[in-house]
Amino acid sequence: FRLCKAMFPDSKICKKMTSGATKTTKISTCLGQSYLDTVIKHLREHPFTLMIDESTDHGADKVLAVLARIYDPEKKVSETKFVRLLECNIGTAQHIFDILNGFFEAHGIEWNNVVAFESDNCSVMKGKHKGVIKLIKDRNPNVLDLGCIAHYTNLCLKDAKKDFPFKVDELLTDIYYHFDKSSKRCEELKDYFADFPDVEYQAILRHCPTRWLSMRPCVSRLIAHYNPLKAYFIDHEDSQVGKVKQIKKILCDPKTLPLLYFLEDILAPVDAYNKLFQSESFILHRAANATQDMLTDLLGRVLEPAAVREHISTDPTSIDLSRQLPDEEIDPGNLCRVTLASIEDENLPSLEREVGIDN
Repeated sequence: FRLCKAMFPDSKICKKMTSGATKTTKISTCLGQSYLDTVIKHLREHPFTLMIDESTDHGADKVLAVLARIYDPEKKVSETKFVRLLECNIGTAQHIFDILNGFFEAHGIEWNNVVAFESDNCSVMKGKHKGVIKLIKDRNPNVLDLGCIAHYTNLCLKDAKKDFPFKVDELLTDIYYHFDKSSKRCEELKDYFADFPDVEYQAILRHCPTRWLSMRPCVSRLIAHYNPLKAYFIDHEDSQVGKVKQIKKILCDPKTLPLLYFLEDILAPVDAYNKLFQSESFILHRAANATQDMLTDLLGRVLEPAAVREHISTDPTSIDLSRQLPDEEIDPGNLCRVTLASIEDENLPSLEREVGIDN
């Protein structure tokens, strides 16, 4: 009701509206039950896609979030509906399925109405022999196993970053927590920006590994603050100890900045692809072309154009990865290339290997 008063300050009716904890609880309970009844009725009568994910509440209990992707014939749109949070403290495939099956039976929902299943790609969910999807297919063999495209993309990126000489996620996290909740350190860092007048101070961003779209903004912010941060950690009183020493070592390495520029550049098409698949809109008709465009963009930086064109629209796994471009034609990104060119010749060969320029 306070929200109503803020939204309609000129309304005499809103000014008289009051609601204590008891009334608000009763109202939200009734509305919630009405919403659930509507969703359950639809799941009983129409096909839907089942989506689940595990999480942890504020206490010690783990919960299973259950959602459904449905088609609303009245609105003529596809919508994602929240169904229920089910307590699930045992994370085995059998236990997760038993909880889902118990909920379905209690509400009269048939497994035959489930046309597709979506979850993350861990073995508990996707195991071919003992995963949740296998147990669901035992009830309904026609269920489509869609997987999570965004999760697959992130796994590919995670695997690619293994060739970096340092752990990017760890570097971003360590820098953030060095300044987090320390106004003194933040003020000390601001002093170093005086030596770099073309750089404006902004807060250090927090990278969350499970929030895949957070990496590129964090990398971009690190690049923007690179010189002040480097000077700060060089002068830090603990520069020879623990995390500070490790951060200093990485920032002082001439390979680091070109690698960050390289990563920022390749993350652009990957993030655009992930955003598309996290959209609320219906994008099935765009999925194939979007996948092809992203692969063409990334592979076209290192492979001969003909090698990419031959199989990109039919079977990308058949692309001959040995048909690389000459070193001087490979594209690691403009800023990466410029930074590489500014480094002394004796450092160049090792840098080329790190960013994938060398065959």
